[in-house]
Amino acid sequence: MGQVGKLLEQYTQSLLEQGLRLEVVQLFKATEKRFNAARLMFELAEEEEARGSKPQRLKRLYLLTALLIDESNDQTGLGVKAWHRVEAYHFFMLAQRQLLMG
Repeated sequence: MGQVGKLLEQYTQSLLEQGLRLEVVQLFKATEKRFNAARLMFELAEEEEARGSKPQRLKRLYLLTALLIDESNDQTGLGVKAWHRVEAYHFFMLAQRQLLMG
């Protein structure tokens, strides 16, 4: 079983070096490492936020992160952060829609 773990870690590193983070998230989900997947998704969402991505994309990324954290039964507080950001983008988008519609 130790060899499988090492091979999985090498494959993960290879994917990360190629910039294929979503594939790594899927790999972590498939191997029941949901918190690792959520942490990687949270980092991706923060980077997208720094780049100025669209609010709808950011909301979806944070939502996926929050759902992964809920599945992992994690108690570190990362899930709370993710849910707060989902709410923030949701209300931002509602306010923006209301402002534009008059």
